[in-house]
Amino acid sequence: MSFRLRKLFGARSAPDVQPVTFAQALALIEEGKLEQALLALRAVLAVSEGNAEAWYKQGNVLKVLNRPHEALSSYQRAVELNPRYAAAYCNRGAVQLSLGKPDDALRDFRQAIEIDPHDAIAYYNCGVAEQTLRQSAAALASYSKAIELNPHYAEAHFSQALLYEEAARWPEALSGYERALQLRPSLTQAHFHRGNVLAQLQRWDDALSSFDLAVSTNPRHALAHLHRGNVLRELRQWDAAVASYDRLIALEPENADAHYNRGVVFELRKQFPDALQAFERAIAVRRGFVAAEHNRALVLLQTGEFGAGLASYECRWANRGTGVDPAAYYDAAVPLWSGHESLEGKRILVFSEQGLGDTLHFCRYVKLLAARGANVVFEVQRPLTGLLSSIEGASQVIAQGEAVPPFDFKCALMSLPLAFQTTLDTIPSDRKYLHADPASVAAWQTRLGPRTRPRIGLTWSGNAHYLNDHRRSIPLAKLIDRLPREFEYFCLQKDIRAADRATLDANPFIAEPAADLVGTAALCECMDLVISSCTSIAHLAGALGRPLWILLAYNADWRWLEGRDDSPWYPTARLYRQAASDDWDGVIERVAADLARTF
Repeated sequence: MSFRLRKLFGARSAPDVQPVTFAQALALIEEGKLEQALLALRAVLAVSEGNAEAWYKQGNVLKVLNRPHEALSSYQRAVELNPRYAAAYCNRGAVQLSLGKPDDALRDFRQAIEIDPHDAIAYYNCGVAEQTLRQSAAALASYSKAIELNPHYAEAHFSQALLYEEAARWPEALSGYERALQLRPSLTQAHFHRGNVLAQLQRWDDALSSFDLAVSTNPRHALAHLHRGNVLRELRQWDAAVASYDRLIALEPENADAHYNRGVVFELRKQFPDALQAFERAIAVRRGFVAAEHNRALVLLQTGEFGAGLASYECRWANRGTGVDPAAYYDAAVPLWSGHESLEGKRILVFSEQGLGDTLHFCRYVKLLAARGANVVFEVQRPLTGLLSSIEGASQVIAQGEAVPPFDFKCALMSLPLAFQTTLDTIPSDRKYLHADPASVAAWQTRLGPRTRPRIGLTWSGNAHYLNDHRRSIPLAKLIDRLPREFEYFCLQKDIRAADRATLDANPFIAEPAADLVGTAALCECMDLVISSCTSIAHLAGALGRPLWILLAYNADWRWLEGRDDSPWYPTARLYRQAASDDWDGVIERVAADLARTF
């Protein structure tokens, strides 16, 4: 997006100057001999100081010669001599905008519009100034007016589409970029932004075509190479994605984003040494590159390098969206517990972060704090308060948002493995560290009645808002179509999506879920086996010590490690991994075969 200068040329004569002298100046402008044109215009003005058009032309030449302050003076003189000189106001506004003075520019553009309300360029420039001032609604209106006056104004269509994209109005943005490209097929930025919008709409093949056109019109467009690689990654075209990042690195060897995204592809392909090398290169190029540091930590953890991985994982606090900053949590003066300070007779606040499953997974560390003499206040997500109210080691369990008593130390729940210097060999791996409410278990046993067939609890999807949920969650229809029918199945799923609800309704042999997590824990106790994707229910069943089969995506979470079908975190768990991306069919076939063999 940029402002537009009014046409620099045009051989309008001025009666009060030597015609041949003025004509010579205009001819020099047409020939691109701007320094000579400037001398000619100054000669004109020396004998005809009151010629507004000569001042205007001189302003245009000075602008192109990158002498903006002198250009402003020339435009100022032009409008003093002719207060109705709309083009001079418009071009003076363009110079003001280039000097970072959008308010002054906007006044000039509006003055030009007042003089000539049919000037599409003035409306367009007005929109640019308003967009610079974050006046999006006004800018949209200005661009719309420019388009109304000149429907073939490619830049106006493009700039309007930029605002729609910024507002996540994807269909309108897409339409705007496509209209701009109809008018100017070589507009690289329109190809690039059209690709961005199509990627947001997950129209990956169309997005790839747009990025291909962007790099064909401008082979040095760094972001087009980067985003093209990202789309190829989504299309699972791993080699092509790496090649796209490599082309960007050839253009810009120090491009941290290219190194980082290259690492992401290697991580997805489980080429972990290459992934680490790429992330470390990205971190070396851009100090404080949190995303690269975070992914490096995940690779280290996934490959069992807990020492370096857990230390590196602390970078998550600098990554917005992962949680609160523990240094600022409640009283900033209260120190974080690092594992070295004595807890004897001290009160420590342990606060949950991330998802319910993470809390269920790492709450095992609470009793280790108590063993060091600590009085532990455990703050958890509200749905977990009933379930965790009697967890061993906690003197008090409170819900997030409730009043917190004074404390001497604080620690994020998922920082406890680091504080305890956890290794693969020292994971606290009690077979059972949570207990269901006995009364609720008895109630469920009564409700279920005598066992006539093996009882299997099912969970197939997690939080739909999780970034990679599409990889870890399984459509219920895909799961139950292959499960043997000689078992009694129970739904342990809490949030049921519309498509899954229709499947449940069509398969009444799956019993409805419990009302809350306390009831779900009790229902798990009544199961002979829990089968779950990577969700909070898998962690619940594992913490309860129930027989558990976990269905994992090809790129599973770090806690499940790599290349093993058991879990050091949960002794009763068996892991079923995809052999390739999105291959749930193979996983379910193995589960069905093992069900037939086990019961």
